[in-house]
Amino acid sequence: MVIEHCYVKPGAHQVFLSIRDRMTGLVKLNDTSFTINVASPPVTFTVHPIGRRYFYMDLETPTVEIPGYDIVDYVWDMDNGDYELGKKIKFRYNESRDYHIKLTAIAKSKYTKYTELFSSTRKIEIRENYEMPSKKFTDSLNESK
Repeated sequence: MVIEHCYVKPGAHQVFLSIRDRMTGLVKLNDTSFTINVASPPVTFTVHPIGRRYFYMDLETPTVEIPGYDIVDYVWDMDNGDYELGKKIKFRYNESRDYHIKLTAIAKSKYTKYTELFSSTRKIEIRENYEMPSKKFTDSLNESK
């Protein structure tokens, strides 16, 4: 006998095994249990931990492969009210402070057809830029996304 079950959320799940006699309907064994630990699939990205105000930075995630899911899109929460879509983005901050960048992979289950979210967060410190403006800096300010 094979039984399949899809857990909706990661974490520890207690499983109980009961064996029932088909002829009498009586439970022959019901004191067996075990724990299944379901891990959340990894969603990763790298970002330099320190950036400079007004300068663009490139953010990219490697291809996320989650067994049983198709990736629909990626959403970047820049922790300042801005959101960007896509596997690779270019972004700049206009204020110096710490930010927690959150990348969420939107994935559709091949089995349940439900859309689920898998995410990861990284901290970045944006520092004030004290360099004298140069052509490169000025071009950076005028560069479009």
